Amino acid sequence: MMDIEPVTSAYADEIFKNHEVEYEKLEGKLVTIEWLKWKNPDSGFHSAVYVRCNGTLVVYGDMFEAVYQWNEAVTLKWISQCDIGYFHSKCRASPVGKEFKRWDYDALKTRVVDNFKDQVKDENGTDSDADERFEKFDEAGGTDYLHNEFEWYEWLSTNGDEFFGDAENWPNGWIRDDLCDLHLEGLKRAIAQLDRPKL
Repeated sequence: MMDIEPVTSAYADEIFKNHEVEYEKLEGKLVTIEWLKWKNPDSGFHSAVYVRCNGTLVVYGDMFEAVYQWNEAVTLKWISQCDIGYFHSKCRASPVGKEFKRWDYDALKTRVVDNFKDQVKDENGTDSDADERFEKFDEAGGTDYLHNEFEWYEWLSTNGDEFFGDAENWPNGWIRDDLCDLHLEGLKRAIAQLDRPKL
């Protein structure tokens, strides 16, 4: 399966380099709310507001909206220390659905090719054998159905066993949307800025 490439640190450093943080915390008997605004004072580009209430984090702004959920009370600082895979798994709602996943044609095509390479490797075949399998796949119309989940699974229901074996081996086109990465990378940098001593 193709690895998901996260947003690079260098890219996040570049887009957030002029951002400034504002922070407020309200504590009650039953509820603690943290509010954090992360924005370039001269632009709204890649701005975000993070609102955390106990175990729920709502993010909104120029990087779109999402809701992340934990079963226990957490803090923004704690969330900022999560790895991207874990953070991604906590997304309950986003513009592209749960877990901030989106369908990607190129990712699926790469996974199909990788699947054929793995098949021929297991059979002591060569890359040209994998290319031949991809040609047969293409002739059967497989590449015409890579564009969306519904068409792809419809095609697989008829052809999946022939090309990929059991359903558990069928490749898919789901990838994590970069905006999920940017939500976490922005929060990390905002918390780091809050933790810096004031001059």
